[in-house]
Formats: sequence, C-alpha cells, structure tokens
Amino acid sequence: MYKLITLLKQIAVPLLFILAEVLAIYHYAGSSAYNKARILSATNSTVGAVSGMFGSVGDYFRLSSENKALRGEVESLRNRLADLVADSTAVSSYSAEGEIAPYYFSSARVLQNSVIRQRNYFIIDKGLRDGVQANMAVLSMEGEVAGYVVTCSEKFSVCMSMANLDFTMGGRIEGKEFYGSVGWNGGDHRTITLTDIPRYAAPQVGDTVVSTVSFRFPPDMTVGYVESWEEAEDQTTIDITLRTAVDLATLRDVLLVQYQDSQELEELTSGY
Repeated sequence: MYKLITLLKQIAVPLLFILAEVLAIYHYAGSSAYNKARILSATNSTVGAVSGMFGSVGDYFRLSSENKALRGEVESLRNRLADLVADSTAVSSYSAEGEIAPYYFSSARVLQNSVIRQRNYFIIDKGLRDGVQANMAVLSMEGEVAGYVVTCSEKFSVCMSMANLDFTMGGRIEGKEFYGSVGWNGGDHRTITLTDIPRYAAPQVGDTVVSTVSFRFPPDMTVGYVESWEEAEDQTTIDITLRTAVDLATLRDVLLVQYQDSQELEELTSGY
C-alpha cells in the first residue's frame, strides 16, 4: 500500500498535466466545427503515418519470402525454356547419342562474396543435399555468367568468381564464329579479357560476348560487352577488353546450371 501511494505521488503531476491537456483539446475541439475539423485532420495524418511505418516494416520482413518465390519462378521458367529448346531441331549442341544435351536449372542465394582479392570466391546456400556438384555453372538470375562451383559441403558450396586469376571459359562474339578464351587479369572486377580472336574478326564496341559449349557452361549465356581491343603479341590475334554483364559485387541470387553430359565432355577434352 505504501509503495502504491509513493508511486501515485511520483506520477501525480504528469497525470494531472495529461488530463489538463485532454480537457483543453476536448474544449477546443468543441468550440467550433472548424477546430473539430482541424483536430480530426491532424489525428488522421498521425494515424496514417504510424500505420505506414508499421506497414513498411511488415513489407521489409515479407521481402525475403517474396524474393524466394521469385527465385523459384525464374528457376521454373528456365527449366521450361530448356525443355522447349530441347524439343527444337534448330539447336546445335548434341550428345553422343544424337539427342540434344539437357540442362537443368536451380536457384540459390549468395551468402558471402568478395571482389577485391586476386582470387575471388563466393559462397551459396545450396550443397550436396540439394544436388549441387563441382563444375556447375553459376549465372545471375538474368542468365549472365558469374562463375562456377568449385567444392561443396552438405549445405553450402564455394564458387569461383569470374574475378579470379584462375578463372577461364570459352567465349565468342555473338553473331560470329570466332572462338576464344575468357579470363581475368586482376584489377577492376568488372573488366575481363577475351583472347585468341583473329584480327579480321573486326569486333565493334558494344558487341556481346557469349559462352561456348563446355562441360561447365551452356552456350550463348551473356559474358560481357566489348569495350576495346588491341593487337596481341603474336600479331595475328587480338586481345579484347570486356565489361562483365553482371556486377559481381552486387551478386545476390543466382542460377545453378547442371549439364547432364558434363562428365563425358570433360573426360573427352581433358587431354587437350
């Protein structure tokens, strides 16, 4: 009882002040229709602002589930597209049995990433239990080359980024049948090089460079865009500087590509 009386004494002044404010506002609101309208408008604005704040917080926490749903939708569409391509007689990538080589797409989330080292890697939230295997291609959700899987644990996988001195893949200028090798020489993570292209290929600034068929990458995935070129030391080929199609520093959601005949192709080309 003593503690209750003490508490009431401590909050008596604030309570009286709040009561006086409420009475004053009530009296002010009732003095005229204009004042009542002003108070109602101010109250609605305050309630709206508070509701908007809580709505924004709710939207933020819903982003994760919405993003996951979008990744699943892209994954499904990619697989449907692969099935449609597999039914087309215009495709030129065939397996040893004469059937079109299938590709299977699945999605993943980037957990860790680096672009400032000489050998950059990123980690994704899928592993062996999800069907991920070494040498699977890693693309952005738009189908742009980002890297490939190096090693896997049960739940996670480490992927080699394009911005890695050890990274290499086949590439060609879209619309032309000149094949070369894509690699990174260090420096800017968005600058890579296409080498072994004949001088007479005559590339143009802005030309698109795409992937070639390999045991890692499906064909015609966007690699980058031509920025400049110069004559190579052998004086018969040119070195083409590209800007990567994907900004590796902002890589968040990715597509994994499993080529069903990758092992056979790797074994066939391993000695060359």
